[in-house]
Amino acid sequence: MKIVLLGYGKMGKEIEKIAVARKHEIILKVDENNHSSITKEQLQADLDAIKSENVQLKEENSSLHQSNKEFSTKISDLEAANAALVSTPKKSEPVKVQKRQAIAGKSSAEEIKAYESAISIAKRKNYRDAIGELQTLLNSGIKDDYADNCHYWMGECNFQLKDYSQAIQHFQLVQGYKFSEKRDDAQLMIAQSYERLGDKQKAKTEYQKLLDMYPTSEYAKRARAKLK
Repeated sequence: MKIVLLGYGKMGKEIEKIAVARKHEIILKVDENNHSSITKEQLQADLDAIKSENVQLKEENSSLHQSNKEFSTKISDLEAANAALVSTPKKSEPVKVQKRQAIAGKSSAEEIKAYESAISIAKRKNYRDAIGELQTLLNSGIKDDYADNCHYWMGECNFQLKDYSQAIQHFQLVQGYKFSEKRDDAQLMIAQSYERLGDKQKAKTEYQKLLDMYPTSEYAKRARAKLK
Protein backbone atom coordinates (compact mmCIF):
# COMPACT_ATOMS: atom_id res chain seq x y z
CA MET A 1 0.00 0.00 0.00
CA LYS A 2 1.24 3.50 -0.87
CA ILE A 3 0.99 6.11 1.90
CA VAL A 4 1.37 9.91 2.01
CA LEU A 5 2.32 11.33 5.40
CA LEU A 6 0.90 14.82 6.01
CA GLY A 7 3.07 15.89 8.90
CA TYR A 8 6.25 14.23 10.01
CA GLY A 9 6.42 14.87 13.72
CA LYS A 10 6.37 12.26 16.46
CA MET A 11 3.07 10.77 15.34
CA GLY A 12 4.13 10.75 11.68
CA LYS A 13 7.32 8.88 12.53
CA GLU A 14 5.37 6.30 14.53
CA ILE A 15 3.03 5.79 11.60
CA GLU A 16 6.01 5.40 9.28
CA LYS A 17 7.56 2.79 11.56
CA ILE A 18 4.36 0.74 11.63
CA ALA A 19 3.82 1.11 7.87
CA VAL A 20 7.34 -0.01 7.00
CA ALA A 21 7.04 -2.98 9.37
CA ARG A 22 3.92 -4.01 7.48
CA LYS A 23 5.71 -3.59 4.15
CA HIS A 24 3.78 -0.51 3.03
CA GLU A 25 5.45 2.18 0.93
CA ILE A 26 5.78 5.80 2.05
CA ILE A 27 5.72 7.72 -1.22
CA LEU A 28 5.69 11.25 0.20
CA LYS A 29 6.36 13.02 3.51
CA VAL A 30 5.01 16.55 3.90
CA ASP A 31 6.33 18.60 6.81
CA GLU A 32 7.24 22.17 7.68
CA ASN A 33 10.59 21.84 5.91
CA ASN A 34 9.32 20.84 2.48
CA HIS A 35 5.64 21.69 2.19
CA SER A 36 6.32 24.90 0.28
CA SER A 37 8.39 23.08 -2.32
CA ILE A 38 5.80 20.44 -3.11
CA THR A 39 3.75 21.31 -6.18
CA LYS A 40 0.07 20.71 -6.78
CA GLU A 41 1.00 18.50 -9.72
CA GLN A 42 3.20 16.31 -7.54
CA LEU A 43 0.45 15.88 -4.96
CA GLN A 44 -2.06 15.05 -7.69
CA ALA A 45 0.30 12.47 -9.20
CA ASP A 46 0.78 10.82 -5.81
CA LEU A 47 -2.97 10.87 -5.20
CA ASP A 48 -3.63 9.27 -8.58
CA ALA A 49 -1.09 6.54 -7.78
CA ILE A 50 -2.82 5.80 -4.48
CA LYS A 51 -6.25 5.73 -6.15
CA SER A 52 -4.97 3.35 -8.81
CA GLU A 53 -3.53 1.00 -6.21
CA ASN A 54 -6.76 1.15 -4.22
CA VAL A 55 -8.77 0.07 -7.27
CA GLN A 56 -6.34 -2.78 -7.88
CA LEU A 57 -6.55 -3.92 -4.25
CA LYS A 58 -10.34 -3.87 -4.40
CA GLU A 59 -10.29 -6.02 -7.54
CA GLU A 60 -7.86 -8.47 -5.94
CA ASN A 61 -9.99 -8.64 -2.80
CA SER A 62 -13.13 -9.28 -4.85
CA SER A 63 -11.33 -12.06 -6.74
CA LEU A 64 -10.14 -13.64 -3.49
CA HIS A 65 -13.65 -13.44 -2.03
CA GLN A 66 -15.12 -15.18 -5.07
CA SER A 67 -12.42 -17.86 -4.99
CA ASN A 68 -13.08 -18.48 -1.31
CA LYS A 69 -16.82 -18.78 -1.97
CA GLU A 70 -16.23 -21.26 -4.80
CA PHE A 71 -13.80 -23.23 -2.62
CA SER A 72 -16.40 -23.46 0.18
CA THR A 73 -18.98 -24.68 -2.32
CA LYS A 74 -16.60 -27.38 -3.59
CA ILE A 75 -15.93 -28.56 -0.03
CA SER A 76 -19.66 -28.85 0.62
CA ASP A 77 -20.16 -30.74 -2.64
CA LEU A 78 -17.32 -33.14 -1.81
CA GLU A 79 -18.77 -33.75 1.64
CA ALA A 80 -22.11 -34.54 0.04
CA ALA A 81 -20.52 -36.93 -2.44
CA ASN A 82 -18.61 -38.65 0.33
CA ALA A 83 -21.72 -38.99 2.45
CA ALA A 84 -23.62 -40.50 -0.47
CA LEU A 85 -20.90 -43.13 -0.89
CA VAL A 86 -20.70 -44.22 2.73
CA SER A 87 -24.25 -43.77 3.98
CA THR A 88 -27.62 -45.37 3.28
CA PRO A 89 -31.02 -43.83 3.76
CA LYS A 90 -32.33 -44.11 7.31
CA LYS A 91 -35.07 -46.69 7.66
CA SER A 92 -36.42 -45.44 10.98
CA GLU A 93 -39.06 -42.73 10.86
CA PRO A 94 -37.97 -39.39 12.36
CA VAL A 95 -39.99 -37.78 15.12
CA LYS A 96 -42.81 -35.85 13.47
CA VAL A 97 -42.40 -32.10 13.78
CA GLN A 98 -45.76 -30.38 14.09
CA LYS A 99 -46.27 -26.82 12.92
CA ARG A 100 -47.95 -24.78 15.61
CA GLN A 101 -50.82 -22.38 15.00
CA ALA A 102 -49.85 -18.99 13.64
CA ILE A 103 -49.18 -16.26 16.20
CA ALA A 104 -49.37 -12.80 14.63
CA GLY A 105 -47.66 -9.67 15.91
CA LYS A 106 -44.13 -8.64 16.75
CA SER A 107 -41.88 -10.62 19.06
CA SER A 108 -40.93 -8.83 22.26
CA ALA A 109 -37.44 -7.55 23.01
CA GLU A 110 -37.11 -10.33 25.59
CA GLU A 111 -38.08 -12.98 23.02
CA ILE A 112 -35.65 -11.57 20.47
CA LYS A 113 -32.85 -11.57 23.04
CA ALA A 114 -33.58 -15.22 23.89
CA TYR A 115 -33.58 -16.07 20.16
CA GLU A 116 -30.23 -14.38 19.60
CA SER A 117 -28.82 -16.23 22.61
CA ALA A 118 -29.94 -19.54 21.09
CA ILE A 119 -28.28 -18.68 17.78
CA SER A 120 -25.05 -17.87 19.62
CA ILE A 121 -25.20 -21.29 21.25
CA ALA A 122 -25.64 -22.89 17.81
CA LYS A 123 -22.69 -20.95 16.40
CA ARG A 124 -20.57 -22.29 19.25
CA LYS A 125 -21.51 -25.75 17.92
CA ASN A 126 -23.59 -26.68 20.98
CA TYR A 127 -26.28 -27.90 18.64
CA ARG A 128 -28.43 -29.93 21.02
CA ASP A 129 -28.56 -27.11 23.55
CA ALA A 130 -29.49 -24.66 20.79
CA ILE A 131 -32.30 -26.94 19.60
CA GLY A 132 -33.68 -27.07 23.14
CA GLU A 133 -33.61 -23.28 23.49
CA LEU A 134 -35.28 -22.74 20.11
CA GLN A 135 -37.97 -25.30 20.85
CA THR A 136 -38.66 -23.57 24.17
CA LEU A 137 -39.17 -20.32 22.30
CA LEU A 138 -41.64 -21.95 19.93
CA ASN A 139 -43.49 -23.60 22.80
CA SER A 140 -43.68 -20.36 24.76
CA GLY A 141 -45.27 -18.48 21.88
CA ILE A 142 -42.61 -16.45 20.08
CA LYS A 143 -44.37 -14.61 17.25
CA ASP A 144 -44.29 -15.70 13.62
CA ASP A 145 -41.76 -12.99 12.70
CA TYR A 146 -39.13 -15.15 14.44
CA ALA A 147 -40.77 -18.58 14.46
CA ASP A 148 -39.61 -19.26 10.89
CA ASN A 149 -36.03 -18.51 11.89
CA CYS A 150 -36.37 -20.82 14.90
CA HIS A 151 -37.33 -23.69 12.60
CA TYR A 152 -34.55 -22.82 10.15
CA TRP A 153 -31.85 -22.91 12.82
CA MET A 154 -33.27 -26.09 14.33
CA GLY A 155 -32.90 -27.55 10.86
CA GLU A 156 -29.31 -26.31 10.66
CA CYS A 157 -28.50 -27.81 14.06
CA ASN A 158 -30.01 -31.18 13.14
CA PHE A 159 -28.10 -31.06 9.85
CA GLN A 160 -24.83 -30.58 11.73
CA LEU A 161 -25.78 -33.48 14.02
CA LYS A 162 -26.32 -35.56 10.85
CA ASP A 163 -29.99 -36.05 11.68
CA TYR A 164 -30.93 -35.15 8.13
CA SER A 165 -34.51 -36.44 8.19
CA GLN A 166 -35.30 -34.30 11.21
CA ALA A 167 -33.55 -31.33 9.58
CA ILE A 168 -35.70 -31.70 6.45
CA GLN A 169 -38.89 -31.38 8.51
CA HIS A 170 -37.81 -28.08 10.03
CA PHE A 171 -36.66 -26.70 6.68
CA GLN A 172 -39.99 -27.71 5.14
CA LEU A 173 -41.87 -25.82 7.86
CA VAL A 174 -39.96 -22.66 6.95
CA GLN A 175 -41.62 -22.83 3.52
CA GLY A 176 -44.99 -22.37 5.21
CA TYR A 177 -44.10 -18.87 6.40
CA LYS A 178 -45.15 -16.65 3.52
CA PHE A 179 -42.94 -13.70 4.40
CA SER A 180 -39.89 -15.59 5.61
CA GLU A 181 -36.53 -14.44 4.27
CA LYS A 182 -35.16 -17.94 4.85
CA ARG A 183 -37.27 -19.81 2.33
CA ASP A 184 -34.65 -20.20 -0.39
CA ASP A 185 -31.98 -21.02 2.23
CA ALA A 186 -34.27 -23.71 3.62
CA GLN A 187 -34.96 -25.14 0.15
CA LEU A 188 -31.22 -25.41 -0.52
CA MET A 189 -30.75 -27.22 2.80
CA ILE A 190 -33.58 -29.65 2.00
CA ALA A 191 -31.76 -30.64 -1.19
CA GLN A 192 -28.45 -30.97 0.63
CA SER A 193 -30.07 -33.08 3.35
CA TYR A 194 -31.33 -35.56 0.78
CA GLU A 195 -27.83 -35.66 -0.70
CA ARG A 196 -26.45 -36.57 2.73
CA LEU A 197 -29.07 -39.31 2.99
CA GLY A 198 -27.83 -40.72 -0.30
CA ASP A 199 -31.10 -40.04 -2.12
CA LYS A 200 -29.69 -38.40 -5.26
CA GLN A 201 -32.95 -38.39 -7.20
CA LYS A 202 -34.88 -36.68 -4.42
CA ALA A 203 -32.04 -34.19 -4.00
CA LYS A 204 -32.28 -33.29 -7.70
CA THR A 205 -36.03 -32.83 -7.36
CA GLU A 206 -35.48 -30.40 -4.50
CA TYR A 207 -32.79 -28.50 -6.41
CA GLN A 208 -35.26 -28.13 -9.28
CA LYS A 209 -37.86 -26.83 -6.83
CA LEU A 210 -35.38 -24.19 -5.71
CA LEU A 211 -35.00 -23.00 -9.31
CA ASP A 212 -38.75 -23.08 -9.91
CA MET A 213 -39.72 -21.25 -6.74
CA TYR A 214 -36.76 -18.90 -6.34
CA PRO A 215 -35.22 -18.33 -9.79
CA THR A 216 -33.40 -15.17 -8.65
CA SER A 217 -31.96 -16.74 -5.48
CA GLU A 218 -28.24 -16.49 -4.83
CA TYR A 219 -28.31 -20.30 -4.75
CA ALA A 220 -29.79 -20.70 -8.25
CA LYS A 221 -26.39 -21.06 -9.93
CA ARG A 222 -25.43 -23.81 -7.52
CA ALA A 223 -28.72 -25.63 -8.06
CA ARG A 224 -28.22 -25.56 -11.83
CA ALA A 225 -24.75 -27.04 -11.42
CA LYS A 226 -26.23 -29.88 -9.36
CA LEU A 227 -28.75 -30.66 -12.07
CA LYS A 228 -26.17 -31.06 -14.85
